[in-house]
Amino acid sequence: MNLEQLCTSLELSKKLKELGIKQRAIFCWQKPDDNDWYLTQRDETGWEFLEHAPQFKDKVIAAFTAGELGIVLPSNIIIPSCYDINPTGELLRLAINLFKINDEFCSMYEIGKLDSSNIVIPDSEVTRDNEVNSRAKLLVYLIENNIVTIEDINAKI
Repeated sequence: MNLEQLCTSLELSKKLKELGIKQRAIFCWQKPDDNDWYLTQRDETGWEFLEHAPQFKDKVIAAFTAGELGIVLPSNIIIPSCYDINPTGELLRLAINLFKINDEFCSMYEIGKLDSSNIVIPDSEVTRDNEVNSRAKLLVYLIENNIVTIEDINAKI
């Protein structure tokens, strides 16, 4: 297993940074000058240095592991009901399912909402991604749909 399989892809790492996720992770994508991006380890001192060195902020992006994203992702959420289904709101069920297709690991993130009959209506996407990228996509979905806030996520990092 290589480091790219353990960390969020460069594209998803950039998206999480753009959304405002605090840049604190065990690993990071780094781009020295005109070279290509590569994954490396970064300790707390390195992240603190970047807070005081804005000239390097565009050259380092947090690359989260599945475990790090698991800490910040909620297991379920109560969201306000837009249909007045019940006084407490709708239950949002989150799940990541891992499976194999033709010897290739795939994952699916699932977001289920209760309808007026309390039946879960799934809204899911099957991707040929690893677990960490499915978790990252789920987090992006939750943030972009205002289901979780950046402040709540950053408080857990």
